[in-house]
Amino acid sequence: MTTFLLVSSLFFLAYRSAAMQQAALVACDLVDREFVDAKSPQAQAWIEDCRRNIGRNVDAFTSKTQLIEQLSEHLSYFRISHMAAFAPEETVSVWTGEALDTGARARLIEGEIVVVRIVPGSPAAKAGVHLGDLIVAIDGAPVGQPEEIESWAGLWEVIRRDETRVQLSVDADVLTDPIEPYFVSDRVLRVPTFLPDAYSDEAMERLADRVTVADRMVLDLRKNHGGSFPAMLRMAGLFLCDSRLIGAVLGQSIGIEDRESIPLVDPRYILENDLAGDIQLERLNRDGVIGLKVFSHPNCFRGPLAVLIDEGTSSVAEIFAQALKDRPQTKVFGWSTAGKVVMARWFSIEPLGPDYTISIPVGVYRSIKGEDLERKGVSPDETLRDELREWRSGTDPWIRSALKHLDVRTVSQ
Repeated sequence: MTTFLLVSSLFFLAYRSAAMQQAALVACDLVDREFVDAKSPQAQAWIEDCRRNIGRNVDAFTSKTQLIEQLSEHLSYFRISHMAAFAPEETVSVWTGEALDTGARARLIEGEIVVVRIVPGSPAAKAGVHLGDLIVAIDGAPVGQPEEIESWAGLWEVIRRDETRVQLSVDADVLTDPIEPYFVSDRVLRVPTFLPDAYSDEAMERLADRVTVADRMVLDLRKNHGGSFPAMLRMAGLFLCDSRLIGAVLGQSIGIEDRESIPLVDPRYILENDLAGDIQLERLNRDGVIGLKVFSHPNCFRGPLAVLIDEGTSSVAEIFAQALKDRPQTKVFGWSTAGKVVMARWFSIEPLGPDYTISIPVGVYRSIKGEDLERKGVSPDETLRDELREWRSGTDPWIRSALKHLDVRTVSQ
């Protein structure tokens, strides 16, 4: 019996090691086949090293999670956004927004963890956490980083604005942060994502009805991690009020040296007004280029506009913000954006299971002016500061600053 168990264990370990090595090699092959810059000498050297070392050095005692971490570490060599491997829970969180979450969002300001946003209807909102609260400890342990309060349930020690200390029992639940644009007030529209599910024809009509009656507006793009090009172009139509071409996505078939000479205005390359993701990939594979032209809307907002961006504004949200900078009566406030502007595609690492994925950039963006936003981002017209005193007031000081600018501007006209 002992001999049988030993043989069985050795067989299992050999099988597991082979599966892990195969998974690593699948990731190497995907980069070789799909990465937009796969033909560059840098990428070819990485791919060769990946096949020679990463795949062969995986052993039977490496867990799936450890393999994902190793792959992401190696992929960071490229220093390009959206190039990483993901475990199932991460994949679900990225695509659906679902995660075990308290609903509280915080910043580290002047050494304090201060709540700067609360997801409506979330456990934190139900527990009585307020904007401007300081989170000192959870279950007696000091809070070190603002991200900890997003998923760390327990007994929260909170300092209120009047300096009183209270203890609140905060749960964490499977929570979906809103993906649809929503009005914080009549003049403040928060745009949390550009995921296609939030930008159907019906949703756009509802937005247009609200947007066109405003005399001035604040558009809040903070922590908008992007989404779909067609969704972004639909939203752009509500504020740019025309069908201007803002840039293009260039695929692997367009060599690095040829990217500056692509005829962006060629109508054959213009992306259709269709939210289906497959169409974008088909066009990129077929033509090597996708022209991004605003989908104009008959009803749009033409008044003064203030736009809020920060380091969490990324991907197509950055393209959107850059396009708005050229809009009349518009001023962009906040911090420089993330500089993560590529078109990525997700692939399953099949030997690990369908929910283990790798994200690979399959296209790069160029604005109509030839600008490359990757690793550069969008700079605001006016930089805003984070001051603890302002955030502890119980209202969002960035929104206050944007509204004040609009009010002053309107009075001066």
